[in-house]
Amino acid sequence: MHGAMANCVRIHIACAFRVGSGMCPARVRPERPERLVRLDAACASRRRFFFLMDSGASHHMHNGNDFDFNTYKRLPNPIRIQLGNKTYVFATHHGSVRVQDHQIDALHTPSFRYSLLSVVELDSQRYHTKFGNGKCSIQNSNVTVMTGSQNGQLFQVEPIHSRHSDQSNSFTLLSTAKSHLWYKRLAHLNHISMKSLVDGYVPTDICKVWILAKHERKIIRVPVLQTTTPFKLVHSDTCGPFNTKSHGGGLHFIVFIDDYTHHTTVYILLDKRTESCISAFQSFKVRIESWGYTIKQFRCNNGRGEYDNTLFRRNLAGSGISFEPSPPYT
Repeated sequence: MHGAMANCVRIHIACAFRVGSGMCPARVRPERPERLVRLDAACASRRRFFFLMDSGASHHMHNGNDFDFNTYKRLPNPIRIQLGNKTYVFATHHGSVRVQDHQIDALHTPSFRYSLLSVVELDSQRYHTKFGNGKCSIQNSNVTVMTGSQNGQLFQVEPIHSRHSDQSNSFTLLSTAKSHLWYKRLAHLNHISMKSLVDGYVPTDICKVWILAKHERKIIRVPVLQTTTPFKLVHSDTCGPFNTKSHGGGLHFIVFIDDYTHHTTVYILLDKRTESCISAFQSFKVRIESWGYTIKQFRCNNGRGEYDNTLFRRNLAGSGISFEPSPPYT
């Protein structure tokens, strides 16, 4: 061996079902307490919910969530996995995963694009793997425990059997568009349930609708600035008509409330016309100014007959008072 390979244990298995992969054989480098696994598959940010047959991987690896495992345990020592691009990832947990009607022990590799079935590990456990005619089967004591089909230059094994698997060892995968259509029809159901309901379903990209539906809205509460001067800000509202008239024949009233002192003044009105409201406000304004205070802000609702009209706004503007209508339904 060359100097670079002097301390390496080379594992080479002919990858007859992986045409033109161009990958180097697996290497296990016994350095540090962790084990190092060289893997014949690249990582990416997007995941695929099926297993690929891989002759270059020395362990089964699953890229799903931790709740996909029937048993889930932390490894005594992390396993460092070397990828084809000379980068590394670490596996810290492993567990039992159900693939079709069989349980396998797999490393948890959530950053991988694909889950992997290791031909090396299957062979070490006395499983027999057959490839041919675009199909693959994994047998134990002449009993088929897993089946897969060719997808491009790779063989993939679905984690859940198709309902028609008894009639045929393979099924046709749906297109991305049809899979997404079924995904929307079934109200963005999780991918595992989708596969059990729709034969050939292939998970698409991450669903933004599903992510947004899980989000919680953060309410940003902005503290209201309190006034520091009496009658700088005045709140007003009207009420009526009432069934019983006042002594002066009024069926309505208008109220003015100081924001700082909560001082309240009420005027009885015969009606809620703009002229009646302006007359009451002028009386209130003269009274406040006689006490030595000046109104700067006037806050009210959006009633067009009482406040939000040209006459009332013009009257406020003439006195240098800002008009501040409150938001609707508040």
